[in-house]
Amino acid sequence: MKKAEFLFLVACGSGSLGAQYVVDSNLGTLAPSGVKNVQGNTSGSGGPVRNRADFHTGNRYFENGFQWNFEGNWGHERVYRFELTAPAKLYLSSSSLTGDPDFFLLEVPDVVEEPLNGKKKAIATLAMAPQDFGLNTEEYLGGYPPGIYYLVAESFDGFDHPENEPVRNDVQFSSTLAARSASALDLAEHLGTLSTPNQFVRFSTISSTGNENAAILGLYRESGEFLAATVGGDDVLASEGLEAGDYFLAVANEGSTFGEDFAVVAAGSNGPFQLNVSQGRHTEPLFRFGFFDFSFAATSVKFYRFTIAEPPAYTDLGVLVRQGEPLELSFLASNFDTEIAVYDQHGFFFDRNDDYQPGVTQSLLQYSQGGVGALPVGVWYLTVGGYDLVFREHFVTDIVNGATTEGEYVLNYNGQTESGVLAPVEQAWFRFEVGPPVLELADFSFDSGQQKVQLSWEEGSPNSTYSIYRSVDGVEFTLVPGQEGMQSLSTSFHVDLSNEPKQFFQVRED
Repeated sequence: MKKAEFLFLVACGSGSLGAQYVVDSNLGTLAPSGVKNVQGNTSGSGGPVRNRADFHTGNRYFENGFQWNFEGNWGHERVYRFELTAPAKLYLSSSSLTGDPDFFLLEVPDVVEEPLNGKKKAIATLAMAPQDFGLNTEEYLGGYPPGIYYLVAESFDGFDHPENEPVRNDVQFSSTLAARSASALDLAEHLGTLSTPNQFVRFSTISSTGNENAAILGLYRESGEFLAATVGGDDVLASEGLEAGDYFLAVANEGSTFGEDFAVVAAGSNGPFQLNVSQGRHTEPLFRFGFFDFSFAATSVKFYRFTIAEPPAYTDLGVLVRQGEPLELSFLASNFDTEIAVYDQHGFFFDRNDDYQPGVTQSLLQYSQGGVGALPVGVWYLTVGGYDLVFREHFVTDIVNGATTEGEYVLNYNGQTESGVLAPVEQAWFRFEVGPPVLELADFSFDSGQQKVQLSWEEGSPNSTYSIYRSVDGVEFTLVPGQEGMQSLSTSFHVDLSNEPKQFFQVRED
């Protein structure tokens, strides 16, 4: 894997590049089975005192967008540069520690200013070793391809909250960085959680020349069970998706073969590739760039790891509206300070509300009729909890102060109600659907003699079925018995106008 091909990715975080860590010591080259002694202190007696980054955000090998405690602060540091000469797994242990040092492995030493809190963050963090598990205890930093890396020893300075003002304690350490041989699977890059069960996820590859037939893909369960392979960068997953669990995706040159237990016979020669992952409707596609390097077996094929996650336990509210129809999700009748959020079917955060308006600490979300204000067709998840919550991707919520407000929630939607009681730290989850829009009628006729309606309509989505709904007021519609799940684009049925001489009909895509 060519390290230079990733530099533009790690420079694309929020803020602008402001500085870099300054290297205090060059450890030289490190080969599998080799070790490097890492010793120093962050005070003036150990060299110039520096504090280039206050916290750290993740890069390619960990969950998407991870960061090591946004509210944390790390102070004075010592930076060590080294070069891996072959694919290797890295381990860190310490024989002596004074203070509270944390160790971070970086791919590049870039630092940017985070506009949300004004702090400086390192943007290419690969792993963290807090060394909190006892002296001479190894911590695994991950497996990596050949290249240049940076190990940063940081003094932990506490949190942003007023009761935990940074204290700028310096640290002293005597540690060992060890390298051991690695396989292609050890070098797997973590794509994070991609979706929920039975949702469509598409993987494809493109070469440096734009040719979609540059690489092939193999899909494995975490156990090593081989599931599927593609030829020429076609789809890997069927539209019905995958079960919950962890998976590995192998990318190799066209002509390679995939077998059980992650066995890959790599073909071809050195060259770059691009992996594309299409996920939820509300996120940009995920891109990863790689390089097949046949200098080592471990870098002649590339593995990616990802997770399909179960949504939290939920109450199913069914189909609430059709596309383009207004929807209101109200918790205004609750008796405590609430926060709510909406997630899409893949687990991606979509929307939230804390206080409906000044002086009203309960929550409400409204989606207007038509246009960009309406929710698209699909499965959605709604959650309610007490103050103070931070909503993150993949149904993850963080409790800011260790506990939340508690009480009885009341959800009002479409004239219906759901209620319950939440203790501190508890949340309630709901699943609902936005159905396909009502279809336009191509033809409508009524035979008054036979009291028979004839309907025809335009085709909806491929392989869809259709159902007919009836209303007496044009607002509340109910299913017409015997007119559900039809594959044809027309139907006829009898109606009784004796009690309701005026009736409305809709054709809906199931």
